[in-house]
Amino acid sequence: MPAAIALDRTPDSATVQSVRYGGIVLAGAYGTTQLTGLPTLAPSSIQATQVPLDFTAQAGGAQVHLIPFYKMHHQRYTVYWNVAGAPPPEAVAYYRFDETGGTTAADSSGNPSGGPASLAGGATFAAGRKNNALRLDGTSGHARLPSGLLAGVGSFTVATWVNLAASAQWARIFDFGSGTGSYMFLTPRSSAGGLRFAITTGGAGAEQRISAAATLPTATWKHVAVTVASGTGILYVDGAEVARGSISLTPSSLGGTSATFIGRSQYAADPYLAGQVDELRIYSRALSATEVRGLFQNP
Repeated sequence: MPAAIALDRTPDSATVQSVRYGGIVLAGAYGTTQLTGLPTLAPSSIQATQVPLDFTAQAGGAQVHLIPFYKMHHQRYTVYWNVAGAPPPEAVAYYRFDETGGTTAADSSGNPSGGPASLAGGATFAAGRKNNALRLDGTSGHARLPSGLLAGVGSFTVATWVNLAASAQWARIFDFGSGTGSYMFLTPRSSAGGLRFAITTGGAGAEQRISAAATLPTATWKHVAVTVASGTGILYVDGAEVARGSISLTPSSLGGTSATFIGRSQYAADPYLAGQVDELRIYSRALSATEVRGLFQNP
């Protein structure tokens, strides 16, 4: 199968990355040189030699050989590099839901750690706001995103278009977690009557919440987004802020997030979402108000 050079960041630092060729991790060979820190790699300098699985690159102003980690013996080496100025993989996942059939939705983010969404419970594709959308029947239909998708994510944004067929209390636009003790969700209608985001690692009684005054209307497309960064969470509807609050937890606080649902709750008694979801985007940073408004104005 075809392979290419790719860089993968560590969960806690966007500028510390490893290099792989296809599925093979590459290590930098340093012979007897004692490394006192991570070398700074120039990714654009990585070049294949005439030897299979052998590459050269510039790191710290000098040339270094990169070879498969499993071949590295009897010398000093590194598999991690500083990559100066490397941007984080901001797009964790992006689901257009433009498929016309089947039970999977492609991830268009380009993030190698992402993956397709799986449709379940009768969820289908139907004409949406932009091309097709995910259609949920309010009975059992939902989608499941890859487990661990948010592992290591701190600040974040989740943004999507929603067209509700019914406004059921505690239905979920999304609910990412691993059960009723650890999760984060967005509901169009809480017990207080409005749009709500909540996150917890200690069950319902320990939820940190942001609540808007109004619920989402039915039978119309609305753009909703939630951002969290530096202890503050903000809810947006149609590109405008509708509520904010103190949020100290992050997706990385939740652990493995093995139950990453669209349209379904961690709680079995809660209703499924009835309506459509389109253009779901997840970022590993909090978008600015201008950027959120841009997603609404230029979908």
